[in-house]
Amino acid sequence: MKISYASASEPRLDAALESWKKWPVECKHKPQLIRSLSNGSTNKSFLIRCGQYEYCLRINAANESALGINRALERRVLKTLEPLAIAPKILYHSSHLKYTLLTYISGQAWTRNDCSRLGQRDRLFKLIDKFQRLELEVEPMDYGKYLLNYVKCLETMGKPLAGKTLEEFNKFWEVSSHSLQKGWQPVLCHHDLIPENIVETEQGLKILDWEYAGLGHPEFDKRYTYQCICGSSEEALVSLKSGTFIDQLIYWLVLLWRRVNTLK
Repeated sequence: MKISYASASEPRLDAALESWKKWPVECKHKPQLIRSLSNGSTNKSFLIRCGQYEYCLRINAANESALGINRALERRVLKTLEPLAIAPKILYHSSHLKYTLLTYISGQAWTRNDCSRLGQRDRLFKLIDKFQRLELEVEPMDYGKYLLNYVKCLETMGKPLAGKTLEEFNKFWEVSSHSLQKGWQPVLCHHDLIPENIVETEQGLKILDWEYAGLGHPEFDKRYTYQCICGSSEEALVSLKSGTFIDQLIYWLVLLWRRVNTLK
C-alpha cells in the first residue's frame, strides 16, 4: 500500500475532520491525522486516530456522478458483505461534505505478481465465489447505461469519441449491446479488482473499494483479475480488446472511465 505523509491543507479534509463529533465512534478530542493511505485517481483516503483506534477517512470524488458511483448502493453492498468480514465497514457517511468514515484494514496490497501466481489466484477466486453467493436485492448493473453515460460525459466535456476509437466502440455496441443485460444470471460483483484493492492481512484476504460493486456478470471479476497478469495496465487493455465479450466490456468500461476521470 502506497504511503505518504498527509497534508492538512486540503479544505475538504479539514471540513471532514471538523465534523468529528457526529461520528458514532469513541472519540473525546478532534481526530489525529496520521498519513495519506493512497494517491488514488478517484478518492483520497487518510489514516486517522480517534483515541486508541485508527480509521480510514475517505474524501469521495467530486465527480462521482460522472464516474457512475452510487454511494447508497455501496453502503448496501458493504452491509451485505459484513458476515464474510472481507471488506471495510462504513461507520459514517456525509452526503453534504462527500466523505466516508470506514474501519481501517491494515495489510499488504497485492501486486501484479500476486495475480500471476496460480496459488494466489485460487485463493482470490474462492473468495469471489463466496461473495458471489450472497444475496443482494437490487437491480442488476446496466452496463450499457454505464457505457453510454461515459460517452455522453465525454461529449459534454468537449472530448467526444472520434476517429478509430468511435468506429471501434460503435462496432462493439452493434455486436454486443444485446448481451449486456441478457443471457446471464447476475451475481454480486466488485467490478474493480485491481491488485491495489486486494490486501493480505493476518486474518486473510480483504478487498477494498467497493464503490463500483453491484449485481453484475458472473465472469466479470475473474476476467478482470486475469487482465492484471499483464506487465502493465496498457498491455492489459490491448489484451482485453481482442478477448471475449466480457474482456471487451471491461476494455471499454476502463478506457472510457479513464478518459472521463482525466477530465474531472
